[in-house]
Amino acid sequence: TGQKQFYTNAEDDSCMHPLMIFYLHIQMVAKAQELVGGLMGSGKKEMDTLAALKKIKNQIIGNKTKKKAFLECGAVPCILKILSTSTNPELQIQAAAALGSFGCGSPDQLSPEQKHDAVVALLRIIFSSEPRVVEAGVRALKLIYQSGQAPRDQLVAP
Repeated sequence: TGQKQFYTNAEDDSCMHPLMIFYLHIQMVAKAQELVGGLMGSGKKEMDTLAALKKIKNQIIGNKTKKKAFLECGAVPCILKILSTSTNPELQIQAAAALGSFGCGSPDQLSPEQKHDAVVALLRIIFSSEPRVVEAGVRALKLIYQSGQAPRDQLVAP
């Protein structure tokens, strides 16, 4: 029993063996890819998309490691497309919440282009006739702008 114990908490990798860290990262990315795949595709039902959005949102809130995995899998462009094309208020609310979470935190979470696109999409939904959609959009914008990394240049071309 003189063996070193390895922790399995991906958030605290200070005592983990590098191969274990790599293995856990690969597992996390695979799960992220599966959920991102549930966002888009022909024949996807809105309820399946909504379930995938909720899972992504719940996994990334406060978890920089999982945010990074979902960013690597292309989650943000898929979520932006849902937010920009869906007329379903529940999908819009969940997409806005996910974008807000991606946009806050460390400055390297979203590229400047993604932040710009997220802000533009969120500004569009605040004109919704559905109050919950407006609230979700405003809340997400607040998170992005509180991060100090939000675009401050011209957002919409004249």
